[in-house]
Amino acid sequence: MERQQVIDALQRSSSRKGIRLSRLAKAMNASGRDRGKLKELLRTLEQEGRVYRDSQGRIFWARAVGMLPGIISVHPRQFAFVAPDEDDMEDIFIPPDDKGSAMHGDHVLVRSNGEEERPSGSVVRVLHRGMSKIVGTVRRQGRKGKPRLFPRDPRIEEEFLLEDGGAAVEDGSVVVAEILRYPGAGEPSVRITRHLGGEEEPGTGVAALMEQYDVQAEFPEAAWREADEALAVAERGQEEREDLQSLFTVTIDPEEAKDFDDALSIEPREGGGWRVWVHIADVSAYVREGSALDREARRRAFSLYLVDRVVPMLPPQLSSDRCSLRSGESRESLSVMVELDREGEVERYRITPALVEVDERLSYAEAQHILDRGAERAGGKQLLGTLRALSEVAALLERKRTKAGMLGFDMPEAEVRLDAAGTPLSVRVKERYWTYRIVEQYMVLANELVARFLEERKVPAVFRVHDTPSEEKLDRLRHLLEILGIWKGRIRPDHSAMRAITEKAKKTRRRRLIQTLLLRSLPRAQYKPAPSGHFGLALERYLHFTSPIRRYADLVVHRVVKALVVHGTPPARLMDRYAEFKAVAEHATAREETVDELERASKRMKILEYMATRTGEVFQGNISGVVSQGLFVELSNTAEGFLPVRFLEGDFYRYVEPQQAMIGSRSGKTYRLGDPIRTRVVRVQQQLGQMELEPA
Repeated sequence: MERQQVIDALQRSSSRKGIRLSRLAKAMNASGRDRGKLKELLRTLEQEGRVYRDSQGRIFWARAVGMLPGIISVHPRQFAFVAPDEDDMEDIFIPPDDKGSAMHGDHVLVRSNGEEERPSGSVVRVLHRGMSKIVGTVRRQGRKGKPRLFPRDPRIEEEFLLEDGGAAVEDGSVVVAEILRYPGAGEPSVRITRHLGGEEEPGTGVAALMEQYDVQAEFPEAAWREADEALAVAERGQEEREDLQSLFTVTIDPEEAKDFDDALSIEPREGGGWRVWVHIADVSAYVREGSALDREARRRAFSLYLVDRVVPMLPPQLSSDRCSLRSGESRESLSVMVELDREGEVERYRITPALVEVDERLSYAEAQHILDRGAERAGGKQLLGTLRALSEVAALLERKRTKAGMLGFDMPEAEVRLDAAGTPLSVRVKERYWTYRIVEQYMVLANELVARFLEERKVPAVFRVHDTPSEEKLDRLRHLLEILGIWKGRIRPDHSAMRAITEKAKKTRRRRLIQTLLLRSLPRAQYKPAPSGHFGLALERYLHFTSPIRRYADLVVHRVVKALVVHGTPPARLMDRYAEFKAVAEHATAREETVDELERASKRMKILEYMATRTGEVFQGNISGVVSQGLFVELSNTAEGFLPVRFLEGDFYRYVEPQQAMIGSRSGKTYRLGDPIRTRVVRVQQQLGQMELEPA
């Protein structure tokens, strides 16, 4: 008896009244051993949420009675959404009281109301628990109260009884605990497995986040040992590398950077135009495919840049030392040489394994200072001339790409300054230098050309794909932009419409909000084993090649390029690896979302910790969202807070959704999406990740 036979029989026999096991077995002519196999297959389908069995033993094909399996995502305000296992289904809204015993991340069976637009439903059953541990703070209620664990994740509303030694733990301790009993099976309880520190200690919060997202900073012993061995063994075949050490080469990175993936060289060509080299660290020379080091890098997928620490993809002896293009040291690279004409068009290019030596290591601020003031360092006129040439060509490339439809976003980013202990000292908008965009233009150039190189040879790899925005999201964007008064009519899913919106945004005080709304209307970029275009960059093919120290996808691309350029591997042989590259791409896509979320959460944690010291102070901000309960406000230093409607005094304010506004019933005074507003910090609830504001 096969699985599909059971599914077909259930779909034929199961109605809204269900079917008994005996009748199903009879319909399938199942007896003896086949009946046992039928029971086993039904249990499996039930665990998957494909089959539902009620308390009377009746069996239902879940989909036939409006039930769907999926993963539940709980919001801090306790409503939730279930993402059905079937990709073509809309997410199902779950009201706070309809989650049953489900927790964030659980695999659940949900009963849907069947509506195609904005479907809602309730959780029928938890199929599989998504978490086995909780990170939380120990608290006692009353002098003789039992110690309980209060989860730090605001998406988990339950509190847990501490068992096995919890009585000895001090109040305020942040711990990791194994779940012994889940909600719905009696009083939820846990057992402490590790102490992270006191909740007031500066480093505890980020350490708790890392545990919550299951991030391990330590490397497995085998991976660490292989990294040490790589330091002692120079790569064979260095004589086959092109020696580019005589080129004047610079790196331009953040001031605090420890790993240096990329470096640049440039020189004018006879007859006009430029010859540019984009040198990228050849990590593949030190990370052997299939090794313990490689497996760990693949698992991590990215380096993680938290607010107070870095969790590298590779051990530091490689990421910050042997693989980094450090000033004054000979390093292996994969270099892309590009010849550009006067208009910035690519005339020819080639990719070569090389040896390079960086002459000048600059921060973005230092490079900008030299460009602005003609200031010179030890590099003298050669350094200034190189930066001016790089700047001139980058400006040309940016103009060309913008004209072609590239979407350029200049979003403010928070810069959180910490003291040595990790206590936040200040929060401000990070200064964005032109020199950052200079480097960005050359990285895009190299990435695009390597993607072209691989596409022309029809080989799979790990490409970067960004789809066209959906009509549904563009219609929502149109509605909001009409409210803001900068757009009328349909927004076409093409680059001309997007460029028109960004140009209009530049002329309004709501530029920041409009860019945020535009970004939200775009799908997330993904990794795929074949190219299919990049909407945001207006390119037919694209990939990531330029950061192999901190992105595993780039390392895979390096290996494919070297297989073709160095080893002469026939492209047909690489086709056999399509499934492997697809698995890498899917893991990297999923992991990137987690990494982005964790990096944002760590920064927001320290921002709120800082804002807690500014209670009672007044800040200028802009209304970034309007809901029936009040106003979301983004302050001038990027901190985000919420202003409850009860604090809007002097009138009765009603929420007018079509206008995205709060409007006073008597006065007509209006608080609208995008409006500037002066606010005072009332209180900060760091545990909940919330800041409450009032009008000032």
